[in-house]
Amino acid sequence: ALEGTAGSPNSTTERYMEFQLGWFADVIFAEHNDYPASMRTRLGSRLPTFSDSELASLKGSFDFFGMNFYTSYFIKDLAPDTEAAALAVAQAGANPNMPFWSLD
Repeated sequence: ALEGTAGSPNSTTERYMEFQLGWFADVIFAEHNDYPASMRTRLGSRLPTFSDSELASLKGSFDFFGMNFYTSYFIKDLAPDTEAAALAVAQAGANPNMPFWSLD
């Protein structure tokens, strides 16, 4: 894990990686077999929970993990009101982080 206080570049980077990779990898590879805590905190009840039998079937179910990564992004921590606005735009089908998307 990257070290950093809330809002620091390291904590922002860690949260980004948890949302990009941890949302599926933590469930299978992490010892706690669940989504990252940052996702649980931010998404609350919108994030599904696993039954005990689902968790048991996921544990140790992997043979290999490979990842091709062709893109890099600059990221920064958003103020809560900006984050809420970005979420609303994303839910409407646009990605506010991609400069070629029209936000009009």
